[in-house]
Amino acid sequence: MNSKEDVNSMKIKMKLSFLITCILGIQIMVAQTAQVSGKITDAETGDPLVVAQVFVKGTFVGTTTDDQGAFTIEASAGDIIMVAYIGYKTKEVAFGEGVMNIALEPDVLRQDEVVVTGLVTSVKRRNAANAVAVVTGDDLVNAPTQTIDQALSGQFAGINVRRNTGAPGGGVNVNLRGTSTLTGSTQPLYVIDGVIVNNDANQSGVDVITKSTGAGSERPQGQPTNRIGDINPNDIESIEVLKGASAAAIYGAKASNGVIIISTKRGRGGKTKFNFSTRTGYSKLLKKMGELGLLGVDVPKKYGGSAMSKTGMCILAEGIAKGGNASFATVWSVQTSIGSLGIIWYGNDAQKEKWLPGLCTGEKIAAFALTEPGAGSDATNLKTTGVLSDDGKYYIVNGQKIFITNGAWADVFTVALKIDGKFSSIIIEKDTPGFEIGAEEKKMGMHGTSTVPLYFKDCKVPVENLLGEVGEGSGPTFCGLNIGRFKLG
Repeated sequence: MNSKEDVNSMKIKMKLSFLITCILGIQIMVAQTAQVSGKITDAETGDPLVVAQVFVKGTFVGTTTDDQGAFTIEASAGDIIMVAYIGYKTKEVAFGEGVMNIALEPDVLRQDEVVVTGLVTSVKRRNAANAVAVVTGDDLVNAPTQTIDQALSGQFAGINVRRNTGAPGGGVNVNLRGTSTLTGSTQPLYVIDGVIVNNDANQSGVDVITKSTGAGSERPQGQPTNRIGDINPNDIESIEVLKGASAAAIYGAKASNGVIIISTKRGRGGKTKFNFSTRTGYSKLLKKMGELGLLGVDVPKKYGGSAMSKTGMCILAEGIAKGGNASFATVWSVQTSIGSLGIIWYGNDAQKEKWLPGLCTGEKIAAFALTEPGAGSDATNLKTTGVLSDDGKYYIVNGQKIFITNGAWADVFTVALKIDGKFSSIIIEKDTPGFEIGAEEKKMGMHGTSTVPLYFKDCKVPVENLLGEVGEGSGPTFCGLNIGRFKLG
């Protein structure tokens, strides 16, 4: 009897001991669990990362950061806190009590970046079955280009971007997977926010006058433009290029030349941000050339020039180009050809006396303005106009020009326009009321040049600035262009 009681007593004691042990264990576990808070930021800029994923490794415990990059999560000693954010390297940090501020580094290889593979599907790059290359909108803006398709040049391996013509605003041909047809289009398929966009070239019609054609694309002398060029680079979030053969499986036969997927920016949570950029410039080297007497190669000696022969001028141009700076060679060529030849050949004595000496010395910089939005270099379709004022002393000029080389620092502009519907040419100085020089246009490669738009709003230009007579604009315009291209060649 005593033995049974001892056994029962022992069982009760063991159960009590087990219960006490469990209670103590739970208390210890509760005591080891703590709430930790912190902030997730960009390691390079220090900006907070909104909606970054913060979770305890190996568990389902997690949270996301708020609009200030802050988070709060419960963890225990020995836990590993993982932080993940698209476009950044995933980071693991040992649990620590108090405040945990974590900085994430950008993922250069972007292995964890989510890429779009179809109209509505997405997948991490490491799991993608086809070749996907991505460039962000920030990368596009940093590369000064006039259009989006030009900005693709040099951004991806295996992509070939070339211009159909050398004229400002000329079309751009993008080739992703080599030439697959002799007569058909080699352009890739463009998809903007899931919508397929037609990027067929639009002819300006400039070759209607000359009836000229050329190689490289259909009627490149017509200076075709691209519709993708209408997109503002600052509105681009990212551009993805599908170069693999599986792109055709997603989009069909029209994707046989590859696919370029453009995602535009959308609103985000957080503080309001404004981005502003501006560029200024001046041509110190050009003034030095004037001191050396190299800006008056076509100017008669009586106005301070050297009246150099075309052979000597070509030798000089070749020497400047071989000096290793194509940008400056272009600036010099504009100053000595299209910027000043209209005055040299078609200006009257008063116009030559007023402007040529300063152009020879570099005290004044010249520019030539023909190209317009929608018209390109088609002189027959110009929209810039000049109307004679009531007192007969001024031409009231209204219109816009684009891609004007040397424009930011030029003092004297030879401007093509229509007066009474007739193609004409006039000289406009930069301080003329109603004349405004626009912001620097972004482009690749030739950073030593300035290319800007020009705006004329009721710009009052003295009638004595007209080159020749009304309707005689073809001489100052086309003769200057021909020699300008000759020098550039």
